[in-house]
Amino acid sequence: MTKDPVKKMNVPFNSRNATALTMMMFSSKPDFNDSSKSRQDHKMEEYRKIINNFVCIFVIESVSFTLANATFHAAYSYIEHARRVGLKFECVEIELLRDKKGDYQKLLTLCSDASELSVDVNYRRNFTFDGFDQFNMDYLSIHALHNIKWLTVDNICALLNCSRLSVDVNWRDKDFNQFLKFLMKSDGRLTWLTFYNNREINPQVVLNGINSIVRVRNEVFEIQRANGVRIKVTYEWFHRKLEVSNI
Repeated sequence: MTKDPVKKMNVPFNSRNATALTMMMFSSKPDFNDSSKSRQDHKMEEYRKIINNFVCIFVIESVSFTLANATFHAAYSYIEHARRVGLKFECVEIELLRDKKGDYQKLLTLCSDASELSVDVNYRRNFTFDGFDQFNMDYLSIHALHNIKWLTVDNICALLNCSRLSVDVNWRDKDFNQFLKFLMKSDGRLTWLTFYNNREINPQVVLNGINSIVRVRNEVFEIQRANGVRIKVTYEWFHRKLEVSNI
């Protein structure tokens, strides 16, 4: 039997703008807050059957997940099964609600080959993640409602193979300076990066010791990386925002 081509399958579990295909697949949205384990297991089994059937019938190019309200168990189970049947991830949205025994390290690792990944950090505890060097995506955003201290300079330096980044941080001026000096020497594929900082930024300290600086206008500077690529550094004091982009 020849499979019918379906280029993309969107699975926005908590979206009101579900496609007709999604509505047919999920006539009732999974309740991520349902405490009944048997009910959760039943919904997961239904999901596996639906995905397996679609993979058998259609040629699916990629799948997207919106799991902003999902518990770790639900998010991990849905994404892990999609990967198990060989689906490529286009866009994935997840929320880190709490961290127990390294749960979210596992979830982030599972999402590492998505084309686009959006992560909302919605708990106060710090945790460490050393797998960012495996990320090679077109777009990654990490934003925090409470705790923005866990993203370190080493974390962001490990993400330079991503094309576009948007992150919340709590960095000092010398942290930005350390990152820019690393960026100047690197040849990663990063083309655009926006920092939203939790404190004011002093551009003079941030750019201290960096060669080939050209001041275009107030709070806009141009510098050149070792590979010859020119980048623009823009600081918006009102939003405590620092943007780094290729020219």
